[in-house]
Amino acid sequence: MKNALLMVVDDEMSHMRAPCDTLGFEGYRVTGSESPAQALHALSESECELPLTHMMMPEMDGIELDVSLTASIPGHDLSGLSWRRRNPHLPL
Repeated sequence: MKNALLMVVDDEMSHMRAPCDTLGFEGYRVTGSESPAQALHALSESECELPLTHMMMPEMDGIELDVSLTASIPGHDLSGLSWRRRNPHLPL
C-alpha cells in the first residue's frame, strides 16, 4: 500500500500540507491540491489510488468531488475519504 499514490485535497494550504507531510514521513507517496477542480484534472491523469478530501470546501464538497472522480474516470472505482472539522457548537 505504501507504493500507492495518495492525494490530499483541502482548500486551506496548511490543512492540506499537514497530512501530506505526515503521510510522506511515514513512507507514502502523496501529493496535494488546494482546489477540487485542479484535483479532478490531476487525478484523471494520475495513478492515484486514494483521494483524501476535506468535506467542506467552497468550490465543491468532498462527496461531490468523490462522485465526480468516479464518474470521470471510466473503469475505476475510486474510494475516497472525506473529513470535516468538528464544531463544538453544532450537533453531531
